[in-house]
Amino acid sequence: MTPGGFMHPKRVRPSLAVVAMLAILALVASLPDAARAECPFATKSGCASAQAAPGACDANKQIVTGYFRCISDPGFKEWDKYFPERVTFNGTSMSQEGLRETLSSFRAGFSDLVFLPMGQMAEGDRVATWGFFEGTHTGDFLGVASTGKRARWFGTTVDRIENGKVVEMWHQMDLLSVMQQIRPAGNS
Repeated sequence: MTPGGFMHPKRVRPSLAVVAMLAILALVASLPDAARAECPFATKSGCASAQAAPGACDANKQIVTGYFRCISDPGFKEWDKYFPERVTFNGTSMSQEGLRETLSSFRAGFSDLVFLPMGQMAEGDRVATWGFFEGTHTGDFLGVASTGKRARWFGTTVDRIENGKVVEMWHQMDLLSVMQQIRPAGNS
């Protein structure tokens, strides 16, 4: 444990789902082109293939890193730079404004919310990112009134980039850990 009461990032054990997702991405990246074409998890073009633009994976990783900075900004500045008018978030198609409202619910509960990336992998038009969300519980979050407690939880994302913008987002977070950390004293 660190002085703030958080587990050291290198000692956190990611969930089985996170490990499985990263293993699938690594496996797909290692497949020969012929096998990759038949794999349901494969992208249309791998970064190492002749079809992908040079530096496409690095550019896609920069886009994802940029939108995390945007989300960490209370004013959501530069929102249009990262998202088109329609976005798919965890399987639900929504407007850019709907996405902003969805993500604002986290900002309402944790006014100083930031994402601290630990790692990132890119393959074709998809980018997987894992790391920690961190913030002070300053407002209502999932029915729990502000406690003023600091919380830190693990999360992963897989984002799909098209024409330089994030068009599809799959986010997974350890909400059980969040709720355990912000639970008012005396509740078990």
